[in-house]
Amino acid sequence: MTKDVKLIKSRKSEREEFIKQCKASNGRLNILVHPFYSEDTTPTENKRYVTKRYLKQRDEYIKGLLDTDIPLLFFQQSSDYKTLLSKISQFGEYTIYTVMTKRGEETPTGGRKDWEKLADIFSEAKIEVVIVSGLYLVNKPLEKALEEFDVRYDKEEIQLEFINNIPKYIDKFPVAREWLEKNYVPTGCVGYTVMNLLKYDFDVSIGELTAPD
Repeated sequence: MTKDVKLIKSRKSEREEFIKQCKASNGRLNILVHPFYSEDTTPTENKRYVTKRYLKQRDEYIKGLLDTDIPLLFFQQSSDYKTLLSKISQFGEYTIYTVMTKRGEETPTGGRKDWEKLADIFSEAKIEVVIVSGLYLVNKPLEKALEEFDVRYDKEEIQLEFINNIPKYIDKFPVAREWLEKNYVPTGCVGYTVMNLLKYDFDVSIGELTAPD
């Protein structure tokens, strides 16, 4: 049976166990963003679709993460929550950590306050690198990202903050530097998770399971 620990609202003992696991993994943490959000492989204009490759590899990839010593944190919206627990239960008896998000967003339900709570937990756990995978990731060239920026979908202007801080991030984060130097802006739910993690001073690697990019 799957044990689900809602990290932001977790009990002290559960949080201490998460921190212990993170320290044992040398400061590594896996985050999967909305892995079961869609099964639709139909291309659309804004590229918000799931690839056949993603669906083929998804379950195997998740099972592989569960079998490592690196803690696994799911960002999951409520409508897909039962699917998540059912799927993990099919893999075996595991403890997973979850963060409930707003519908169609990577944003935790408590907004910026919840992001700050997560950052505090990650800092206490001495997280050094977060590996982020899931749905959706669209890599936009820097100029195109600036041209298409719409504050209606980013009221906190996280994307603009990220763009302004790229030189600082390249100097500071050796892992993120590998993809930051390509001058692409990661958008979609995976991309905004990545930008928020950098905002809170955590180095980020983009995992192998993403769609469409």
